[in-house]
Amino acid sequence: MLKKAICFSILATVCVLADSVKYIAHRGDYVDAPEGTAAAYRFAVERHYDIMKMDVQKTKDGVIVMSHDGTLKRTMGWDVNIKDVTYDEIKQHGPFKPVGKFTDERIVTFKEAIAIAKALPEIWIDAKHFDPEFMEEVLKQAKEAGVTEDRIMVATFSKPAIQYIQKHHPSIRRVLHVAITQDKEKNVLTTSASKSNPKVECATMDGIVDEIIAAKGRFGLYGVNIPANGGFVTADVIKKLHDAGLWISIWYVNNPKVAEKFRAAGADAFVTRGADNIRIKNHE
Repeated sequence: MLKKAICFSILATVCVLADSVKYIAHRGDYVDAPEGTAAAYRFAVERHYDIMKMDVQKTKDGVIVMSHDGTLKRTMGWDVNIKDVTYDEIKQHGPFKPVGKFTDERIVTFKEAIAIAKALPEIWIDAKHFDPEFMEEVLKQAKEAGVTEDRIMVATFSKPAIQYIQKHHPSIRRVLHVAITQDKEKNVLTTSASKSNPKVECATMDGIVDEIIAAKGRFGLYGVNIPANGGFVTADVIKKLHDAGLWISIWYVNNPKVAEKFRAAGADAFVTRGADNIRIKNHE
């Protein structure tokens, strides 16, 4: 939680604001470079993030590569599924869409990315694709890079991935991505944290909180990653989840106003693409 500002008056007033929020690099820091590229990961290291979010996918020939999306349409302009093409085909097709001076950034493997990301204190693995062999290979490559399990969080929407980690790697912290949507016609909320299928309908956020807490019990969750948008998550919601023993990350927090709102509400971490834009600045 945000610590109180401590002000000392000695001829002039000096105020130091302490920021205990952790910053999670979403697809690297891609303000100045294409997302999910080596350049974006290097920027996240240089800008002193706390956690690197690693979005892992598998190519047709089994190479683990970094991509938030399952396709390359948005990042490269190539409308193919990553799982349907080989790593060499992706490399040969061309670079990511340029950002700033970075005009020739190619897709990177997990091995290449973790070699950069391991400089940060913690690694957040987001299993966009899940099967046991794939997950074990990701963890093996992380270990070979010198990243121990106590530095890893697996954070994902994939409940099978969370369950697998709970059973086979219980020392790895588990964070469930939680979507919250509103059906305005029915005047109800739904959440991806629900055990039921289809998603449970809740009249209020209290019902959503109950579903999240129930998911904590099922999966032995360390925390949840919940959305900034929609106005669903308030200080009261965060307090109830904290009281249940959950660590709270907020996605996406990309501007100072949103950061201040959730910092004051007691969030533990922000998923962001530009930490320098939302960090508390010390004033003299």
